[in-house]
Parts: sequence; C-alpha cells; structure tokens
Amino acid sequence: GFGRSESSTDISYATHNIASNVIGDKVNITSEKNISLLGSNVQANTEGQIKANRNITQAGVKDTNYSYHKKTKTGFMGLTSKSVTDENYAKKAILSATLAGDKGLTYDSKNNLI
Repeated sequence: GFGRSESSTDISYATHNIASNVIGDKVNITSEKNISLLGSNVQANTEGQIKANRNITQAGVKDTNYSYHKKTKTGFMGLTSKSVTDENYAKKAILSATLAGDKGLTYDSKNNLI
C-alpha cells in the first residue's frame, strides 16, 4: 500500500572440513618441516611412523553453519514497524585419529608434538 515498505536482510556462512584418510599396511609420513593432521585419520595395519624435523600437530576441527534472517515491515508513513528475526548457529566436531596394528605407530618430532 501507499507509504508502506518491506525489507529483509540475509546473512549465511559455513565452513566444512574434508578429512584425509591414510590407510595402509605400513604407513610412513615424513616431512623436513611440519606435519599437521587436522581432522584426518591415519591407520597403519601393522606398523607406521610419523616423522617431522619440526612440529607434529594432530587435532580435531569444527564445521560451522550460521544463518541470519531479518524481515522488517514498515507501516504508513513509517509510524509503525514490525520485525521478525531468525538466527541459527551450529558446530560439529570432526576428530583426528591414528590407529596401529601389532607393531605400533611412532611419532618422531625434533620440536613439539602437539
């Protein structure tokens, strides 16, 4: 109608991590610098080694989803208004794991094991 208006605001974002799965009978991961196993899995069926000349970091990660929606209706000549807001935020943890068979899995770091 005359002198009335409607507006809306929409914001959304998401982060999604994609895990690496390294699986084998014997697994060796070697780096002259750092190794980062973030939200990833290593499985050595008999034995394995993760060796870095600097740091080895193994940690979980988080996927996130966020959305925001606001709708505003303004009445005649801006004298009245009504707003409806909907906001959602969700997190999901993605673990990082290592599995080893009967001969085990060793970590060898010249600096830190994080």
